[in-house]
Amino acid sequence: MTKITKAILLCTALLIIGCSKKIYEFDDGKRKSQFILKNLKFTYVEESNAESFRSAGTFYATDTSIVFNFRKSLKLPFSYATKNIKVVSSVNQDEFPEITVISNFDDFPEFDAQVILRDAELKTLERLETDFDGKVKIKKPSKVYEIEISNNIGSRKSIFKFKPYTNSNIQVHLSTIDYGGKPIETPCLSVLIEPIIIADILKENETDGVFVLNSYKYKLIE
Repeated sequence: MTKITKAILLCTALLIIGCSKKIYEFDDGKRKSQFILKNLKFTYVEESNAESFRSAGTFYATDTSIVFNFRKSLKLPFSYATKNIKVVSSVNQDEFPEITVISNFDDFPEFDAQVILRDAELKTLERLETDFDGKVKIKKPSKVYEIEISNNIGSRKSIFKFKPYTNSNIQVHLSTIDYGGKPIETPCLSVLIEPIIIADILKENETDGVFVLNSYKYKLIE
C-alpha cells in the first residue's frame, strides 16, 4: 500500500468519524457516561446518583485521538477528574482523618474548596468546605465510599474512592483545566475559555471501537 493510498484512507476514516453518528459509552453500574458524536459536534450525557447532566461542544479526530472542545461554563465529565493524592501521615488514635486540598496552579492551600462525601450508591452523605488552611476532617470515615473535591477557579475536580485512605491524612492536588477554542479578546490579551479534553483512540480490529479518557474506556455502542 502506497503512502498516498494510506493518506487517502486516513482522511476518509476521519471524515466518517466527523460526519456519521457514533455513541461511545462507559457504564460501570454506578455511573453511565456517553459521548454522542455527529457532524463534528457532540453531546455529553452523564447519569448517576451523584449527578445527572448534559453538556455539548465540538470535536475533531485524528488517527490516534479525539479532541473535545466543551462550551464554556458547561459541566465536564467525571472521567476528566484527577486522582493526585499524597499520603502525609497515619491517623492517630481518637483523631479523624484530614484532607488538605492543594492548588496545582500555585501550590497553595485551597480554602473554600467544596468537598462532597458519598456512600456506595453515590448518594450524598455530607457537603463540606475546606478552612483557610485548605483542610477538612472526615468525621465518619467508615461510611464514606467516594469523595469529590472541586473549586470555582478553573481546576479539574478530584474524584476518588476513600477506603484506601480511611486511616491516613492526605493531600489532594487539584490540576488546572486545559483551555482552547476561539479566544476572547480583552484590552490586554486574548483569553481561552473553552475546556479542551483529549481522549486516546484504541484501535481494535482496525476500527475506532474504543477511546480512553483518564483510564476510563468508552466503547462504541452505535
